[in-house]
Amino acid sequence: MFEFVSECIGHQNDIRGVCTLGEGFVTASRDRLAKIWTSSGVRAYDAVTTVLVHEHWVNAVVGIGGGGFATGSQDGVARLFDHNGALMKSLKGHTGPVTSLHYANGKLATGSWDGSARVWDTSSGTCEHILQGHENGVCVLLLDNGIIVTGSAGEQQGNEIVGYQLRMWQGTTMVKSMKDHQSAVRGLCGLSDGCFASASNDGTVRVWSSEGDCMRTMDNGGVFNFGIVATGNDLIAVACDDCCVRVWSRDGDLLQEIPHPSTVWCVCELGNGDILTGSSDGVARVFSQEESRISPESVRSHYNEGSQQARLAIANKQSNGGKAVDVESLPQIQNAPQGDSEGQVRMFNDGGVAMVYQWSGCNWDPIGEVMSGQEELDGEMFDRIIPVELEDPGKGLRKLKLGFNNGENPFLIAQKFVNKHGLDEGHVEEIAAFVQQNGGGKPATESKEAQVFSHFPLPGITGLTFETVKLDMVLSKINDSKPLEDLVRVLGNTNRYHSSSLPQSGIDCLTSMLNGDELLFPVLDLFRIVMTHPGGPSKVNAPLLWEKISKAGDSLADSLTASRLACNFFCHRSGVELYDPSVNDYIVHLGKTHENKNVKLAAATFVLNVCNMHFHNCTDCDLLPAAVAIGNRCEGEALKRCLIAIGCCSSADYDSSVTDLLRNKCNGQDPGLVNAILSKNKK
Repeated sequence: MFEFVSECIGHQNDIRGVCTLGEGFVTASRDRLAKIWTSSGVRAYDAVTTVLVHEHWVNAVVGIGGGGFATGSQDGVARLFDHNGALMKSLKGHTGPVTSLHYANGKLATGSWDGSARVWDTSSGTCEHILQGHENGVCVLLLDNGIIVTGSAGEQQGNEIVGYQLRMWQGTTMVKSMKDHQSAVRGLCGLSDGCFASASNDGTVRVWSSEGDCMRTMDNGGVFNFGIVATGNDLIAVACDDCCVRVWSRDGDLLQEIPHPSTVWCVCELGNGDILTGSSDGVARVFSQEESRISPESVRSHYNEGSQQARLAIANKQSNGGKAVDVESLPQIQNAPQGDSEGQVRMFNDGGVAMVYQWSGCNWDPIGEVMSGQEELDGEMFDRIIPVELEDPGKGLRKLKLGFNNGENPFLIAQKFVNKHGLDEGHVEEIAAFVQQNGGGKPATESKEAQVFSHFPLPGITGLTFETVKLDMVLSKINDSKPLEDLVRVLGNTNRYHSSSLPQSGIDCLTSMLNGDELLFPVLDLFRIVMTHPGGPSKVNAPLLWEKISKAGDSLADSLTASRLACNFFCHRSGVELYDPSVNDYIVHLGKTHENKNVKLAAATFVLNVCNMHFHNCTDCDLLPAAVAIGNRCEGEALKRCLIAIGCCSSADYDSSVTDLLRNKCNGQDPGLVNAILSKNKK
């Protein structure tokens, strides 16, 4: 049986492709990023490289010869990278999104929504074969005997989707067509003896001989199948839209259903025999049969309970939010019109079931079943959408909408909302409380294990940041030089951060201004935003910045900006690696002595980020006393961040100062968090 090992959090959108790479793996996402992950312990993986060259969604990824990998993108380009993520070649020719890849013996097969498959020589980058005539989306497989297998998604004729089939090719000549599947063919994988398997939206997995004869059919009850992989011992793992991975034997026995909290798009086998999955929630998950690698029983229990509840909520439409969806009022998927724009999300009636679809390429791509009461906001589905009115000093009264799902952490909901709309961090506590008042934040389970697991540490080694800024105002306080204008222009275009590059001339110009004290506040403030850009950590003079932070002084402007800049070093892993503990004394001093609540919030955030980093690195942290001392001077959001920091240090022995803070100062605030800290310390 495969058991839960760990979650790898780093993407902001669906993970649509995964593949093994050395002792780690690569993930490909609709956030336009590919990430390289390496093992950092028995169960942990860290994202060590983020590939930023893609201009659109990354739909697929596969390992290639020489230890590198290839990606397929929505822009119609397949790209080849070395093992470090450096771009080697771009393979251009497709006129639609590239959604399927397979590599064997120096050849890369690509399948696209332009209705064609191509075979490329990876050493030269030349296209050797073009296989035309498919019905929309194409999945591909290269067999050892030289045969190329393709599967098509079908095309709409009237009220029906027709034409989906498997094809076998010798070069550019089709030698056989198989029409056994009753819906779109979504994935292919080779088996050990030259046979192969196919996965379809008709709910079946079929095993084929090397000659194309159907040998066996496995039926999963009608749910859509997406990715498919064969393991080294000839098990077949299939990613499904009902929030699980099904593991089959070659003989057709269903051996296991591995639950997930969201739709599973893709699956692969890692080099050590573990299984890696990618889901619609942007999380990659690792599962293992090896006892030494699986997570502790309490963590596995919480994960399985939460995942099973998510599956049941979808299957049975059990949701507390809003009224039930009127399925009969939804348009039939068979009569669906063309989408208005790429990525558009709509609900359709699919055989009496309310389903969410997304327009992709030239087809409505199923995302999953609608939970009762779900509503759409900015292309995402939520259990609840509530109006929020806030007074913004720069923009007056702002009327916004906030979406959240049942069981989500109100603190994280609020933090995402603040970042999305560029609001002041001081609103986090207010918004979190508002979410709770409106029925949000109810945990999926009340077990102690669940409380500990959900409150701390933060999901990854990166931390909380301060990203709100008025760049024009900051620039006006410095000067209007061309290098700085170019830098500010890049920093202001946040939706291009995945592919933009910070101009070195602007960084150099900004660095030269650190020598004077007069402009310290606006210069550090601009560096604060530089550190939120993925390329920022590699561009800055980190030792000089840490020196300026530690000597910023106690004035409100300088101390607030310096402490917030220190927090933003934890925005990206590459920034975390630049952390200098010599600055601890200065920021802890601010937290212990400064009277301004925003300075105390920044100091609490920095302490939390450092404690969280040590937790993920499994190293000792000496900031527990600082978290307690600052917590005793704070209220609201700053106090909560100190509590989370204490939770990250809970391997240490608590003295009376900690328990006094938890039992007296908190005085009923965040009882779940307080109890989680106390219960974890008792273990």
